[in-house]
Amino acid sequence: MGIYVKQAGLFSTIQDLGRTGFLDQGVVQSGAMDGIALRQANLVVGNQETEAGLEMTITGPTLLFTKPAIICVTGGGMTPFIAGKRKRVGSPLYVPEGGVVSFKSNQTGMRAYLAVAGGLSVPVVLQSKSTYTRGGMGGYASCALKQGDIVELQENDTILQSFNKKRESQQFNDWFIASTPVKKQTEVRVFPGPHLNWLTSESIASLFESPFTIGNQSDRMGYRLLPEQPLEFAETKQLLSEAVTLGAVQVPADGQPIILMADRQTVGGYPRVLQVAHVDIPVLAQLRPGQSFTFQQIDLEEADALFEAQERDMTQLKRAIKMKWRQLGEGG
Repeated sequence: MGIYVKQAGLFSTIQDLGRTGFLDQGVVQSGAMDGIALRQANLVVGNQETEAGLEMTITGPTLLFTKPAIICVTGGGMTPFIAGKRKRVGSPLYVPEGGVVSFKSNQTGMRAYLAVAGGLSVPVVLQSKSTYTRGGMGGYASCALKQGDIVELQENDTILQSFNKKRESQQFNDWFIASTPVKKQTEVRVFPGPHLNWLTSESIASLFESPFTIGNQSDRMGYRLLPEQPLEFAETKQLLSEAVTLGAVQVPADGQPIILMADRQTVGGYPRVLQVAHVDIPVLAQLRPGQSFTFQQIDLEEADALFEAQERDMTQLKRAIKMKWRQLGEGG
């Protein structure tokens, strides 16, 4: 036993960092929409950052833990409660046997992530535990969690014993990692895609001058954007389907852009006018339908530098958390 799902929430799936290495065979990558939040949650509970956790969307589930566990919740979408008591996001939290974890949606933020020390015990499919619901692959029964599901836990007794020992001796100091605040309106950094110049000069200018609203027909596959005015092409051209990437901004004939997200297809035939910098994919992942943002243009070199800086920050965070657990007696 491990986690019994008392209430399912809106859309909760098991995700890790994705099913990489199979795009050439037409296998969708999937993985966490906000990969930074999932990595942070795993690090806090002593897991490898690649371990699978629970991705929760807007409305979280109610979970009954049938055995003690250490958990961490990250992301801007919701606040955790244990036995009805509000808990801090980004902190290691003890859940006793029979403890109930629930969530309250925040006014901002779209998703939250729950990691459990030791990880979730579900089958590994093509080197990943990630759920791809459209393809019936991975996760728990290849679909979103529903009431009555039971997710088994992998063991991490070392972390649990260390945590319990410090709590009982009252030597445990509450600590947490800071989350990036989610704004109601923000900027998303992009660099030009291969077909940007297919648009009219007016449409190119509007890409960086006018806000875009995330449409209701948005999901893990892609965000459909509502511009103030549909984008227009300078002339009609035909494009053969070609490989697409996470964060590619495509423009179909109706002039309403689509940003490809975690469950994107492997190839596409729409012109790609922009590419979202990888560091801002988590920003998009936390924006809800109806929220607006603007594109900020940068170049590829700046996008690379931002990614390198982000990874340096993650490395420093990993070291700091390991030191904290050593101080608490984990010893690893």
